Amino acid sequence: GRTVLYVPAAAKMLGILETGSALTNQILNEALYQTFVVGAAEESMKLSAMIGLTLRFRNSAYSFLRSRSREAAAIIVISIWAFLHAMIAYQNVYMTLAAFVAGLILFYLLLRRKSLLGVIVAHGSLYNTFVRFIQLVASS
Repeated sequence: GRTVLYVPAAAKMLGILETGSALTNQILNEALYQTFVVGAAEESMKLSAMIGLTLRFRNSAYSFLRSRSREAAAIIVISIWAFLHAMIAYQNVYMTLAAFVAGLILFYLLLRRKSLLGVIVAHGSLYNTFVRFIQLVASS
């Protein structure tokens, strides 16, 4: 769907729940897909890239990169992530700023909670699932 931030939709029903209404099935399937596939994949990839760049910057000849290696790595990775979201979802590149700010909020959550799980839940369950829920309810 095309929203303020791009949210991929589950391509097909995952078959998680066989009873209940079709809308209930779609919402539960989206919640599982957004949390355990989309959120987990994106946040794991971002964290891996941040760790790799941080380690690279710590060995840098530039004192700024050595002293601010974590923050510099995060800004680079979040910028790339925001740009990729903009390429997929937006009609104009200015919406990259919204994705970048969301990435900074998730990075802050990662530093504050010291847990990737919290970031995955915030990304997948709280934002993506909420957006897909609104889209599914509005279309039914």
